[in-house]
Amino acid sequence: MEVRKIDDMKLRILIVGASGFIGYHIFEEFSKHHQVAGTFYSHSTNNFIYLDVKDKMEINEVLTSFSPDVIIYTAYNPNVEYCETHPDETWEVNVKGTANIIEVIKKIGAKFIFFSSDYIFDGKEGPYLEEDRPNPINVYGRQKLESEELIRENLMDYLIIRTTVVFGWERNGKNFIMQMIYSLRSGEKMKVPEDQFGTPTYVKNLCIATRELIEKEKVGIYHIAGKDLISRYNFARIAAKVFALDENLLIPVSSSEFREKVTIPINAGLKIEKAQNELETDLLEVKEGLELAKKDIEVGNIQK
Repeated sequence: MEVRKIDDMKLRILIVGASGFIGYHIFEEFSKHHQVAGTFYSHSTNNFIYLDVKDKMEINEVLTSFSPDVIIYTAYNPNVEYCETHPDETWEVNVKGTANIIEVIKKIGAKFIFFSSDYIFDGKEGPYLEEDRPNPINVYGRQKLESEELIRENLMDYLIIRTTVVFGWERNGKNFIMQMIYSLRSGEKMKVPEDQFGTPTYVKNLCIATRELIEKEKVGIYHIAGKDLISRYNFARIAAKVFALDENLLIPVSSSEFREKVTIPINAGLKIEKAQNELETDLLEVKEGLELAKKDIEVGNIQK
């Protein structure tokens, strides 16, 4: 397929789940360049449109009325432990919700962008390439993989963007780095797994790379993550240094001690050669991303 880069043409883009962490940053990035609308379910901001992805009639009404060229789907329950203990409830949102969106997309013809995870792999031989065989070992990973399969089976114009350990400013402070900042600034010790490896991803870097993939009309599966394969503990230590926090408050533990309810991939992470070879956007090293995240957090005035 011939790849055509979109320069001055503004796309109509609907971000489903724009009030979440990644969705918020996607909305901020794409609003600078395209005509963008966003949906929310439980946290209303920026005049977003209410949408319950379990409701087919609502989906049909919202998507038909906005008539998007591109749908970016970030409405997913990312709580791995909650997915493990509530598989049926989270399946209704994570998998059935994806299926409901796909059903309407097949009628209106929009491009579909879906964010997946390295949790579709078992974490035995990471980091992973796009073509490596998935083998999820927990409910969240199985739900992500089932969603991927639905997309590949039903759509032709799609992007599945796998990412991992996404960090950056977040108003609710839920991602790992935000939690670490709050804990260490309060003088609290924080347990961090020393045997879990991944490729941490700066959220704004992810958003810019996603926009470039869309504007270049790329199709298929891409891994968008940071350059560094690093343990969660060493990631936290670098972050503590960047944010001038006491790294002695970080307590290294094994993953088995840290998570009691769910098995997680240990040697995970994503290889990014495919994306880096095709994109102008430079995917960042951990320290680069953390230094940029620090500026975002200072601007966000969350230093308390």
